Parts: sequence; structure tokens; C-alpha cells
Amino acid sequence: MLAAVKLFRCGLVVLLVSILALSSVAWAAPPDAQQPLDFPLPNGHFFKQANGLGGVGPTGFPVVNEWFEPPFGPVEFFNTFVNRGGVPQVGYPVGRAFNFEGFITQPFQKLVFQNQPGRGVFFINIFDIMHNLGFDPFIDAFRLVPPQLDTSPDTGLPFSAVIARHLTFLDGDAAIRARYFADPDPITNFGLPMGFKDYGPVFVVRCQRAAFQHWRVTAGPNPAGIVQIVNGGDLAKELGIFPNFAVTPIVPSFNQNIVVFAPSFGATVSSPFTIVGDARLFEAAGNWELRDASGAVIAQGNFMAAAGAPIYGRFVTQVNFSVPNPQVGVLVVFSRSPATGAPINQVFIPLLLTP
Repeated sequence: MLAAVKLFRCGLVVLLVSILALSSVAWAAPPDAQQPLDFPLPNGHFFKQANGLGGVGPTGFPVVNEWFEPPFGPVEFFNTFVNRGGVPQVGYPVGRAFNFEGFITQPFQKLVFQNQPGRGVFFINIFDIMHNLGFDPFIDAFRLVPPQLDTSPDTGLPFSAVIARHLTFLDGDAAIRARYFADPDPITNFGLPMGFKDYGPVFVVRCQRAAFQHWRVTAGPNPAGIVQIVNGGDLAKELGIFPNFAVTPIVPSFNQNIVVFAPSFGATVSSPFTIVGDARLFEAAGNWELRDASGAVIAQGNFMAAAGAPIYGRFVTQVNFSVPNPQVGVLVVFSRSPATGAPINQVFIPLLLTP
């Protein structure tokens, strides 16, 4: 395996030099440690801050607007992120968009986005999910989030009375109550208050979609007197609620019309592997080639994005290949000129191919 890694590193240098020598190719390099912690993608933005390494290295998570196959349709997570106040309000992304229980979902540090077809983007009841999975004792003891209170008193009440009862859970802390009602639609965005607890240094109110901490003393990054939204998305990630593939940081490869999220730049792959990305292409048609260490094409195919230009549509396609030994290869994702059939919009992704 060590020999394969050395081969990959040496081959990668040769491969990158070869790619850059192709004057007809528009090639976008992946981010590295010298680049900013976040930077634009053609249909959104990429963030390295919550990659698990303090932003060091090239990996991170994209936040984008894209079009999925029916029944999902348009998913405007980047627009929602901006409109909801960005990082100060929802935190950095801690995963990428994926299908979670039938809805396209993306976790951020504080809140978790979910697209509901025909209705737009909402925050999911992430703390209700934690309760249903039995995590209340853990998050109470170790993360200072109170357990959900008994809901049996709600039985038989009209919903207006249920709302009124749960809003009384805010009465224990005026600052949290003010922060909750500072939102123009707190019940939709945060859910109903479901529990509260005075931990001494901090008073906490737990809602369905968010939790609020009011610190009485300065504790680490939490200044005294400030109401903070708990990092509910981080907590759900810690508890393993989201699948590993969705919360594993990636390195994107892209140009203005094609963005490839998987495989990640420089990844080790075996057959079969899946290409996942967004494309803005004529009639939504794209192509791919896999080349081995000699430059020979060992597999090729095409794909259809979920939407054609000028919209970025999600595409997913599988690659099957065979190599006799570990070696450097390159995946090329591209489209063809409607006029000449020549390859255009080429994105090159160096890989280590393994048998």
C-alpha cells in the first residue's frame, strides 16, 4: 500500500503537469491550504471551516442551488443560507445535500435544512429526531440540552392551546424568550419549545428544530449574557444520525458549467464508483472518460443532468473499470460542442485506481 501511495504522489505530479500542458483545456484546481477558507462555486459556495481539521487542508462542504430529479425539483439551499443570515444564524455546513428520509437535506452547525417539494426549504425537527432515537439522556448529561418534557398534557387540546402551553416554557428566561420572538416566524423556523432546564451557569430552552442557551458566565467561546443557538446540526452529526458519506468532507473539481463533488480530487477508487455533481449543459447531456496511467481510455459513458442550461442539474452516474495494479488515473467529465462535437467544459480529476 505504501508503494501505491508513493506511485500515486509521483504520478499525480506528472499527471498535473500533463493536464496543464493542454492549452485547449480549461482546468480548475482544487482548493489547498494556501487558498481562502471559503470560496465561490459557480452555483453556490464552498466552506472548509467545519471540515474537522479547523479548516486546514482542501476538504470541506458545498452549499449550492441545484435541480434534482422529480419529485424533488429545485433545491435552493445556497439562497436559503444567504437569506437566513448565513454563518452567524445557521453556522457552517457540516455535510452536503443528500436524501434523508425522502427529502433532500443538508446539515449546518446550528440548523438542518430540508427541501419540501413545492413548498421550499425549512428547518427539520432535529431535536425531535434525537428524542425519538433515545438520545435525551446523553445530550442532557453531556451537551447541556434538556430532555423533552412530557407531552401527554397536550392530548385533546386544540392546537392553539398546545401552542400556548408550550410557549410558557420560555417564561423561565426573558432573554431566550426575546431571542425566540425576535424571529418573524419562530414556530415555523424553530418549532415549539419542548423543554427547559436551569443548569446553573446556563439556562437552556429546547425547541423542536433548535435549542437556545443563555450563559450566565463566560464559558469557552460562549460569552456571559449572550443567547446562543445550540449547534444542533453538529450534535446530530456527532450522534451518527446522518450517513457517513454525507458528512465526509470532499474536494470539489469544477469549471463554470460542471461541478464534480464525487469522487473527490485525488481520491482512491475501485470499481464500481459513482460520479456525483451538478452541470449546466446544453440539453442536459454530459460525458465522462476514465484514463489509466498510460493515458488510455479504459471506460467511458454519458449522463443526463436533472435539468439543462441555464439551470444546474444534479447528475449521478456509475463507472465500472478494471486495472491490473494500483495506478494513477484521471477522470474527465465534459460535454460536447453542439456545433462540432468536440469536448468542451472539461473537468479533470486525478485518482488512484485500484483493482
